Amino acid sequence: EKALQAVLSEMPHVLPFEDRVSILHNAILADQEQRRAFRGPWGLSALDKRQIRRNFLVEDGIAAFEGLDENALRDTFRVEFIAPDGSVESGVDGGGLFKEFMIHICREMFDP
Repeated sequence: EKALQAVLSEMPHVLPFEDRVSILHNAILADQEQRRAFRGPWGLSALDKRQIRRNFLVEDGIAAFEGLDENALRDTFRVEFIAPDGSVESGVDGGGLFKEFMIHICREMFDP
């Protein structure tokens, strides 16, 4: 495995593209299998929610991502929105709140 990693990092062109795609796909599947315990509803409840204030979306979003290490970046990122009045907005983060968060933060960050 170390030899394969060395070949991929130093001279990936010697492997056909389809083989490199297959290697990547297998690595993703292995990572997902390792993290399977956190993928179900029982595992998601143990993950921390990142509190994002609607009126400080970019600041809170950057702060939430800054504290994450390599492993945490691959875990599920759960979002909890805080309304301008300080109350927690109702919503279950099954992926929709994270998608909404990413759409809004990208719009604000890249708005000219």
